Amino acid sequence: MQTNLLKGGRGHDIFDTPLIDLIGEHVDPGWATTHFLSFSEEKQTARRFGLRCSPEEVDRKMEHYDDYYGDGADWDFAVIEIDPYKVNLMTVAEGLYKGTHEPTLTKFKQYPGFCSMLLIDVVKTALQYPQLSNQHQVLEYAREDKEWLLLPTSPVLLNGGKVEYSGIFDGFIISDITKYKRWR
Repeated sequence: MQTNLLKGGRGHDIFDTPLIDLIGEHVDPGWATTHFLSFSEEKQTARRFGLRCSPEEVDRKMEHYDDYYGDGADWDFAVIEIDPYKVNLMTVAEGLYKGTHEPTLTKFKQYPGFCSMLLIDVVKTALQYPQLSNQHQVLEYAREDKEWLLLPTSPVLLNGGKVEYSGIFDGFIISDITKYKRWR
């Protein structure tokens, strides 16, 4: 699974910009090119993320979709469920958790050590930063969406010896994937 960072995002921002500012940019309104993967505690909200529609439109739009069971990539969106209990989690700060696990993707197995990620409860984290310029909007959206963010922090070695975080997430904590295909 890839973050939108691989679709034109600015990789260096994760090292140059405070994490809370990046969270603010992701939640309101720049999610299209960030390091984060968005998750919700509510399956209906996750479907809305996939459909890119308002909460009122989800049920009507879902009438045009069926579960997709094929092996190909001929599906429109997917709802991915994660199981955070599959990861060794450590609390870093209020609402911020570091997770580690053994790599399952070949890309990461070549590096010694483990895969890592940050799991971010957006509401709890944003409440800690009243200086966040768009805190009110971030809290409104995150509360409505029951939003969590996942930031892959598995290091990869680039040409020239530079290390960056991967835009690819080792999906060890995925417990289920439901793919949807529009049929009419």
